[in-house]
Amino acid sequence: MIFSTIEYGIFFCITAFIYYLAPATFRWLWLLLACIFFYGYSRPAYVLIPVIITLISYIGGIQIEKATNEKKAKQYFITCVAAIVGMLVFFKYTNFFSATIVDIINFGSQKLSGSPAIVHNNFLLNLAAPL
Repeated sequence: MIFSTIEYGIFFCITAFIYYLAPATFRWLWLLLACIFFYGYSRPAYVLIPVIITLISYIGGIQIEKATNEKKAKQYFITCVAAIVGMLVFFKYTNFFSATIVDIINFGSQKLSGSPAIVHNNFLLNLAAPL
């Protein structure tokens, strides 16, 4: 679903309307379900992205709360943040880095041999970055 479409406008209006009608204790659940629907609208496999991020955050929060000392709580926090940022970096920069490496190889081979020996990038992924 693209932000500049009428579909998204309708989705946003319905989501906001139900959010303000819902009791305050259930608003977070409504936003979570709307997020999952938003991701799954274009490709159902994308539902895994917010589900995994939510599980990492939820389980990490529970572990931080249960931690017996501050050092252990800080370790859980750093692990959770690293996992979530790692997912973001993977989804956002995988294509960038693979394309850059292929461009460098192509440029180097052209300069060394004088002929345009082209290496094709077979590692490009069609992924949506988590919001």
